[in-house]
Amino acid sequence: STVLTVIEQVVVASPTTINVVNPGTADVRDAVFLIDSNAAGGFSNPKLSNALTGEAWQSLRTAANASAQVRVDAWRESVEYSMDNGGSWTGDYANFSTNAVQVGFMRFRPGSQPVVVTGVINARVRIEFYAAFA
Repeated sequence: STVLTVIEQVVVASPTTINVVNPGTADVRDAVFLIDSNAAGGFSNPKLSNALTGEAWQSLRTAANASAQVRVDAWRESVEYSMDNGGSWTGDYANFSTNAVQVGFMRFRPGSQPVVVTGVINARVRIEFYAAFA
């Protein structure tokens, strides 16, 4: 698809469930996730869990300030951390984990699925991807 799907929500409580809808007919495996803190401590060890697939990932980062961000890019297979609202990025794969038997970062099945966000109490969570069609 050439249409970008964007799901964005300000999260102020842990846990929070975000409804992700994949409008395609095939799994999406190349999503980009951004957690953008609104304050120091806006996230601490954030974890996203897809309740439909059982897949999850977690960062061991804590937002040091309101400019802190964590970006997980499944397309590039990269995990990065920024302290300046994305002005510069540092590789952060060492502070990242997925479930033990999980292949890839996280996939989205066609249709609606709940993604449970924990460890986030004052940040914007953004998930974006191009829908896939079989």
